[in-house]
Amino acid sequence: LNDQQFVRRYTWSDKTPLDYINWNTNSSKQFKVNENCVKMHTKTGLWETTRCDTSLRYMCKRKLECSSVISINSSMVTVTDAYGTHGVNKAILTDEKACDSTWCTNNTSGTAKIMVDLGELVRVTAISFQGRDSYDKMLDFHQLFYVKSFRIDYKRNGRWRPYYMDGYHTTILGNQHGAVVNTKTFKHPITLDGLSITPVTWFGELICMKIRLHGCPYVCQNQLLSAFPEKMKGDLVTASSVKYPKNKPRQVGMDGLSWCAKVNDKKQWVQFYFNDVTLISSIVIAGNKIDSFVKTYFIRYSADGTTWDDYKQYGITRIFRGNHHPLHGVTHTLINPIEASYLRIIPVTWNDNICMRISLLGCKAGVEIVPTTLPRTLPLQPTTHGNTDVIAKTEDNSDGLSNGAVAGLVIAILLLLALVIAVSVFFFLKKRANSKLVEYPSAYSKAILNDEDKL
Repeated sequence: LNDQQFVRRYTWSDKTPLDYINWNTNSSKQFKVNENCVKMHTKTGLWETTRCDTSLRYMCKRKLECSSVISINSSMVTVTDAYGTHGVNKAILTDEKACDSTWCTNNTSGTAKIMVDLGELVRVTAISFQGRDSYDKMLDFHQLFYVKSFRIDYKRNGRWRPYYMDGYHTTILGNQHGAVVNTKTFKHPITLDGLSITPVTWFGELICMKIRLHGCPYVCQNQLLSAFPEKMKGDLVTASSVKYPKNKPRQVGMDGLSWCAKVNDKKQWVQFYFNDVTLISSIVIAGNKIDSFVKTYFIRYSADGTTWDDYKQYGITRIFRGNHHPLHGVTHTLINPIEASYLRIIPVTWNDNICMRISLLGCKAGVEIVPTTLPRTLPLQPTTHGNTDVIAKTEDNSDGLSNGAVAGLVIAILLLLALVIAVSVFFFLKKRANSKLVEYPSAYSKAILNDEDKL
């Protein structure tokens, strides 16, 4: 981690940007000569500047969960238009050194797009992009073309939606310093089977870029446990020990008081039994809502409750980062989902007492699940007119009925109610009018009666 390229603009040595900072007080604000790298204290996790030639112990840098490169070939990609030979076959970022090989267009009207159809649901956690560096050997001259900002729309189950962050159709910051590779990590993974990228601002006479997607295959994310203790079956959740009766295992749900171990040591565990073989894809843990929580833990799983295996990554048992505050849940999406009938969570380190609230996400093994909780907000089909997005709104009906069928049913019910009300009002008014005519004849009625009397 260093700022050797731009002062006080820290990046990793592979040029990827920071998604997390943890500076010691004022350390990043103090400019010190030759201190262009960063050291991290293993106990506190705080960062300080240091000389890059300092010899220190180091930790291996591992990839984030769900961050593998998603395989894309040219048959999955389409572009609205292209400039010369810089077509769809050059829109995929594979060779970072091939700086002159990118998709380009001279269509600067705001309608130019790169579109990717993946053909299956994936979870996208980041996007990398690179501009074009065109080098003229005769003139020894570099000409740069790159996208400075862009917008993303994504497709899921046939419906297009804009990528929103904080309630807005977010414009994503692109390249700012030439044709270097930049990576944007999304705050929340996007589940999609299609992607559309629309450049918003750019540098140079041409719009040029190539892209790479990072993520992992989509796995089901259904709630496997009830959050409420009264709805959680006691025999499905057991534990090594219990501190107080109020902290029994069934309180382990997110809306419970939490399970707390009687003894604070590394032999404690909480166990879940699923009846059938189940696919566990994500784990969320929190503390006891006061001051006790688990800081690190590992996972064991079993098919029969007798033979257990540790959950491993890169051939070693994975130690998961837990909480640093009792209230806020920490989520881990597993790179390799666990398929098991039993699951144990074993605390390694903790604050005050071993106390946990847990949520498990997944589905029954062998069942192909597609997302059923699509947003009830209006899904959007993006089109463009000039440089302004035009959004066509369509309702999303999760009950399986088409929009037309639902609308027709609602209209029929409303018409029937209106007819019943109209008939009731008609007979009420008619009865009232007849009653008034008999008891209090109008002037016209009196005139008729008088004429009849004269005959």
